[in-house]
Amino acid sequence: MGESGDSDESDDSDESDEFGESGDEIFYCADEDGEIVDEDLCDDPDPVTPVFLWHSTGYARGMSPGMSLDGGDSFPATDRSSRRAFSLPATGHVANGTVKTNVVGRSSGGSSVVKGTSSGG
Repeated sequence: MGESGDSDESDDSDESDEFGESGDEIFYCADEDGEIVDEDLCDDPDPVTPVFLWHSTGYARGMSPGMSLDGGDSFPATDRSSRRAFSLPATGHVANGTVKTNVVGRSSGGSSVVKGTSSGG
């Protein structure tokens, strides 16, 4: 008679505060290796020190500079079309931990976002 073992009681979890909800992309300003840097570096990137906007549905919110991102995709912080595809400003400030919901730029298994390379022709 121990019916108190319902595992559905975790519906009130705080994970939605720490992680994005399912499908939400969380963005961080980071170097090419995925180490988070000060978000101001992505405002007006220096061409000598490349910085990227890394994003994933699996990132936690509230991560700080010096921490490493595990997985995810990235694009150069100067890539205006990728920024717009993710409903971010084409230039300027993107705060670390920014959450975007149902963005059109999000890939669905394939790699629709280029990671700093060009397929030029």
